[in-house]
Amino acid sequence: MTFSVSENTKIWALTVFRVLIGALFVYSGLSKLIQPIEYFEVAVAQYDLMPEKFIHVVSLIMPWIELIGGTFLLLGRRIPQAAGVLAALTGIFQMVLAQALLRHLPMDECGCFGGGFIHLTLYQSFALDTILVLILIQLSDTKDSRVSLDCLLSCEK
Repeated sequence: MTFSVSENTKIWALTVFRVLIGALFVYSGLSKLIQPIEYFEVAVAQYDLMPEKFIHVVSLIMPWIELIGGTFLLLGRRIPQAAGVLAALTGIFQMVLAQALLRHLPMDECGCFGGGFIHLTLYQSFALDTILVLILIQLSDTKDSRVSLDCLLSCEK
């Protein structure tokens, strides 16, 4: 039995995933930005991967990358570039999670969503990030997204 998906179905599925993933990254970035930076610095420091002097810089930059990349995905602007950046960021975070799991770091949650409503264990975050990276790679190769700001600006009417 062969299962095939029409091109139109694939486009609409990727559009739904793009919007959901964009909203997730917007939420993730905002949840960190609305709190004092020290909260996210504690989460970054828990991974015990970098010198203390870099923790502040990472804690400042990462939420903005998530917010801007997520906004671009959500609106459908420069989808391949936004998806590529977020796939790389998520892939790096997967490596950070993997080392934390292998080292059995005593962490109750990943710190991915600041102090927001979503709390994931390291294992849950690793599973979610695996799915996100796979979909973001697909989105980074997207040529057609009919429901997007890019299409609104340049699609043939």
